[in-house]
Amino acid sequence: MNIILWNCRGALNLDFKRRVMEILVNHFPVMLIITETRVGGVRAAKIIEELPFDGFFATDTIGYAGGLWLLWKKEEVEVFVLSATEQEIHATVKVCHLNLTWLISPIYASPRVNERRILWANLMQVAKLHNLPWLLLGDFNEVLCGEDKFGGRGVNLKRALDFKECLDSCNLIDLRFSGPKFTWSNSRQVPDLILERIDRCFANPNWRLLFPEASVTHLSRVFSDHCPVLLELSRPPPTDQNRPFRFQIMWIHHPEFPNIVKEAWELEANLNVAIKKFTESANHWNRSVFGNLFTRKRRVLARLYGVQKALAIGPSQFLVRLEKELAEEYLIIMQQEEEYWALKSRLNWAIYGNRNTSFFHVSTLVPCSSIWTAIKVGFPVFEKGICWNVGSNSNLKFWEDKWVKGYTVRELIEGPLNQHEAELSISDMFHLGSWCWDKISFDLLAVIREQIRAIPMQLFGDKEDTLAWKYSKDGLPFCFEVLEYASNHAGLYKFYAIGSA
Repeated sequence: MNIILWNCRGALNLDFKRRVMEILVNHFPVMLIITETRVGGVRAAKIIEELPFDGFFATDTIGYAGGLWLLWKKEEVEVFVLSATEQEIHATVKVCHLNLTWLISPIYASPRVNERRILWANLMQVAKLHNLPWLLLGDFNEVLCGEDKFGGRGVNLKRALDFKECLDSCNLIDLRFSGPKFTWSNSRQVPDLILERIDRCFANPNWRLLFPEASVTHLSRVFSDHCPVLLELSRPPPTDQNRPFRFQIMWIHHPEFPNIVKEAWELEANLNVAIKKFTESANHWNRSVFGNLFTRKRRVLARLYGVQKALAIGPSQFLVRLEKELAEEYLIIMQQEEEYWALKSRLNWAIYGNRNTSFFHVSTLVPCSSIWTAIKVGFPVFEKGICWNVGSNSNLKFWEDKWVKGYTVRELIEGPLNQHEAELSISDMFHLGSWCWDKISFDLLAVIREQIRAIPMQLFGDKEDTLAWKYSKDGLPFCFEVLEYASNHAGLYKFYAIGSA
């Protein structure tokens, strides 16, 4: 059983769900604790509904600050929330297959000292009210000693002693960790670099006896200035899946790939022989030059992990630069991985995003037909015709979804959006048959407004948003119509031949 703790620095980030899914796919947590979400209430519930957890509890935020979420899988654990404040959640956890019950307390300590002191007092009071095995974990925004910090001002001894007094009073011990020493970085150059260990896991002796082999790992810091913290109560058995060879659209982004295609087709007139030659060459090239995507991903993560451990021991300009380069390489690999899954799932991630996450992954188990393989190789052409028909109860995002002649409204404007504007849906903007332009803080150009007014809107009934393909007579993307359009506009005959093998 695994538990993940992560300070995400804002769940309204457009990449938040993608980043969470990346963590989940790699570590399979039964419980997920997310701190500093900066969103609560109904908006938090809507975001959480799209994550693969069927149980959750979210605290209120103070404006756009704070926020603490506890998520769990009901088939694995039964969680009963006892009490909560803006800085803490206290809940009992019953592990279904072990019939064990213990107390878990996720924490997001306020950056303000006076409010943290209130939290320390609350925790000492909770300790007096139970004798259960107790796990306390979260972002405490405080260090315990000088070893927990590098750079910046020295450790405030009074605040560190207050924190230690709280832990001693609660009879809590620090769970030792492996991985990079520090969990937070300000990501500056070495002269201004500050590193701290403020994301931690504590437990009382009863909990430690209950899970004597529990281990804490500081994972690589990629998506936030905080690293995710993995708490493993037991390690899952390793799995090894052999996947068949498939043409991957991500290869097209590699500068050497056109030569692989050229060599296979240029000197061979026989179609079957050319296809066989291309398949063998691409397979060899994928292993020796391009490299297995998931192996590359693990290798980059391992190097990033090692660099961040070295940074904690002796920071240098070289290590800071190398960490940045590896983080950028990891983001590129993630983009290629998204294209990989988009290809296998028969849907374009850019169109569906996180709307259909379960289908997006489950559908990868279905073998890809030859026609669909060919379409996806030329998918940039196919994608140009994709757009949304707006339903009467539309859930489409006003700025980010393609519903205005195959474009997003965001593509038609310049400049930043505030948090409220960025989350607007079409239903928020279109009310009782008219557009509510006063809900945005600036004036849209008249030509953009006219384009929006020209979109047919469903005013009555209960019709859902539907996908359409604007080059088809009835809006449906039939395979042969796509092939005909693509062949007329992109000259992709050779790729079709590969896909039809």
